[in-house]
Amino acid sequence: MWSHLRVKWQGQPLDLLRRINKEVHLQNTLEASGYRSPTWRILRALQSFTKAKVLMGESIFTAAPFLRERDDDQSPIGDLSKDGE
Repeated sequence: MWSHLRVKWQGQPLDLLRRINKEVHLQNTLEASGYRSPTWRILRALQSFTKAKVLMGESIFTAAPFLRERDDDQSPIGDLSKDGE
């Protein structure tokens, strides 16, 4: 995961570390509340008949790259540009 994020990141290295820290905190908060992320296979199946384009409530570590990250973040999950924060 680290190698992928580091290669795709277009901003400053320190900004990537900040983004990872933010996402780790989000993922820990989600899991502490009992939330369990769906598998990408389930998300693909749901997307096939709902035509969903946005995924809410996931961190960049568990969110599928074929959906946008969160409703308040309109950048694709795979878009790790500095503007995609």
